[in-house]
Amino acid sequence: MLRLRSSLLPVLGLIPFLAGCGGSKMADVHVKITYKGQPVTAGSVLFQPQGSGDEFEAGKPASGAPDENGELRLSTHRKDDGALVGRHIVTYYAPQPPNTVNPELRERMLKMYQQFGRCTLPPKHIIEVKPGRNDVTLELTEGEAKPAVKD
Repeated sequence: MLRLRSSLLPVLGLIPFLAGCGGSKMADVHVKITYKGQPVTAGSVLFQPQGSGDEFEAGKPASGAPDENGELRLSTHRKDDGALVGRHIVTYYAPQPPNTVNPELRERMLKMYQQFGRCTLPPKHIIEVKPGRNDVTLELTEGEAKPAVKD
């Protein structure tokens, strides 16, 4: 009897991991953001799952901010864990005008705002996230930008 219990312990220990892997329905999403063919290095992106009517039941949104190459990986629950599989409404949040008295920071923020402050995606921009790795390119246009999300 002792031999049976000791051989079941490793298997029983794996059950929470297996259950979590099968039900997550997450996918790796790599995003490249460009404006007039150049990388966008400021602002943020939100992938909001598109549900059947109640956006709160659709699932937790994924987000990310571009690096110096205009690239990012989406994060939902933890860094770079991706987005839920399914249709998402994608929103780009442009950088806002500087609101600081620190001259060095203000200058850097002003440059980002002047460069990308009026960039936007078309309204109701939809992306389908599929299982596995997703490579998405977002080409921004000039228009009425959405204000940045406040934490």
